[in-house]
Amino acid sequence: MVTSIKNLLNDFIKEEKTKAGKQKIIERIIKNTIEKKLQNYIKELSLYKNTLTIYCENSSAVYSLNLQKDRLMEEAKKIFSKVQEIKIKING
Repeated sequence: MVTSIKNLLNDFIKEEKTKAGKQKIIERIIKNTIEKKLQNYIKELSLYKNTLTIYCENSSAVYSLNLQKDRLMEEAKKIFSKVQEIKIKING
């Protein structure tokens, strides 16, 4: 019983480290690619099943980011090769 709890805790800690690492990777992709003014409109970022999803404050930010989507994908592939798709949505 003690070893199973220890294993569960170790697995949980590893998972949390992985989440934190992915979040830093996502933030680095955004910081390297998108201008500072447009970054202010980004409210949330997520990476799930090799899809980077960017949630924005308004539709004009979504439009601007969609124009930069190819450049974002190139930068994402350089930093984190597992990214296969980028979705940009309004945070709602």
